[in-house]
Amino acid sequence: MTEFHPREIGLNWHGEGPEGEGYSHCRGCEHRDGDLCSSPVYGYWTGESPQAEVMLLGEAPGGNSGNGRQTVDSSDQYNCEYVENNQKERDWFENEERNLKHKLRDSDIQIPVTFIEKIRKNHNYDVYFTNVKKCNDVDEGQGEEYDKAREKCRNYLFDEIEQVKPELIVVFSSSVDGLMPDGIKKNTNLHQAFYYFGIKDIPTNVTDVVFPNKDNSDSLFPAYDTEYSFKIIPCTHFTRIAGTLNSPEEYDLPYDEIGDETDGRQESVYTELANSIREVL
Repeated sequence: MTEFHPREIGLNWHGEGPEGEGYSHCRGCEHRDGDLCSSPVYGYWTGESPQAEVMLLGEAPGGNSGNGRQTVDSSDQYNCEYVENNQKERDWFENEERNLKHKLRDSDIQIPVTFIEKIRKNHNYDVYFTNVKKCNDVDEGQGEEYDKAREKCRNYLFDEIEQVKPELIVVFSSSVDGLMPDGIKKNTNLHQAFYYFGIKDIPTNVTDVVFPNKDNSDSLFPAYDTEYSFKIIPCTHFTRIAGTLNSPEEYDLPYDEIGDETDGRQESVYTELANSIREVL
């Protein structure tokens, strides 16, 4: 059996099997773009190879539009000219640069490059970024269909973990209550990661897991043991990280104010996260 490489996700998505069906875990997935225009977002790293001490794990491509995931046009909404001009060739993965810092500078992934540089230069660790779910939604389906697509992608995630061999995974997750009004768990990225990695105490509130003891500033970004050889650090979503704390002065933390992400103060929170990563490793 040959060693897995992240490029296999791209090749499977492109379709190494029967035409139009994808291959392996991508086969039959309703969130795969059959016209091969909207490609997966995964597998960017800082070193010479995918292997890295730190893995950053998002939920899915797309940012904050609509319900938190970006939905692209389904295949039957593309016109022929668009497909002709945008369809990915089979070797698109090899032709697309996989440098993480360059990707962050040129995309809407709102993780500061300065954060990556702190980990790389100050602490001498390599970083690998991926999502649990690789593709944007390509139709209007929600709920069960989305969960099925994420489960297909979860197989790739464990392949990536085996290749990357991280010592620590930072899980970014929306900072929302973890229970619906009827008491059912919400399907946040952090809930799923706790389940995937064998952590029994599934959180009911993401923010409380990220900062479990508001009276102790050292409790920010705690590390959790897993059933595997790596630990995880829970973190609020990178678009909301500066909102982790509502009243920072009360907790004697090094923030002037937490609020608008455009005010630049999120850098202080990322510094704390980088320090937590260093302490774990």
